[in-house]
Amino acid sequence: MVASTTLPVTRLPSVVLTVLLNLTAPGLAVAQSPPRIPDAIVGGWKLSAITLDQGGVKSEPYGANPNGFASFHRDGRFSYMIIRSDLPRLANANRFLATPEEMKAVFLGSYSYYGRYSIDEAAGILTLHVEVSTHPNRNGTTERRAIKFVG
Repeated sequence: MVASTTLPVTRLPSVVLTVLLNLTAPGLAVAQSPPRIPDAIVGGWKLSAITLDQGGVKSEPYGANPNGFASFHRDGRFSYMIIRSDLPRLANANRFLATPEEMKAVFLGSYSYYGRYSIDEAAGILTLHVEVSTHPNRNGTTERRAIKFVG
């Protein structure tokens, strides 16, 4: 089963981020009728692709094969993590001794956040209420994404 979410970036309305996730929660694939979105989203999701569309110009900000995971809980909490698969190893095992270039590569190649979520099933909208993010400007913000389940 595959979920497709689309994120209109509020600061730049022409920017759309598309994220494809593969369901890893057992048991949902055997349902005969499509599950309701609030039930189907609960569980662990492995990231399979991210495409950034800026006015028809598409890019893959985390590379062709990003690593990532999203977790949605019945109590309305979520966590999300994205990491480039080609993130370079640091020269020193102690991350606090990384060079400025290494720190930049890690910062630009990874992104995590968590908070609460809600779903408007009739409109097909997933709303993420970001509490804490590795991008501090996103703390306390709300992201709305179109969501649908295919398969």
